[in-house]
Amino acid sequence: MTGERDPLELFEIRSFTPYLLNMAAERTSEAFSDVYKRQYGMKRTEWRVLFHLGRYGPMSAHEIGARARVHKTKISRAVRDLETKRFVRR
Repeated sequence: MTGERDPLELFEIRSFTPYLLNMAAERTSEAFSDVYKRQYGMKRTEWRVLFHLGRYGPMSAHEIGARARVHKTKISRAVRDLETKRFVRR
């Protein structure tokens, strides 16, 4: 043994930039979700779908999934719910 420590022992998740960015995004999203849930009765995935449709125009579930990083089954469910609430038309 040379006395060197295993790099994994030195790894500190709380100072890892991708982790910090993810935590900031999650907290921001949670805070903002209270607004669109209270005002519009929307869930997080519904809001994300509506954002992408509003920003980029008509898109397939596959295209939204690629941009939003959401599985297409969740997107399909969100579109169905948005359609029921009359936020979108297929």
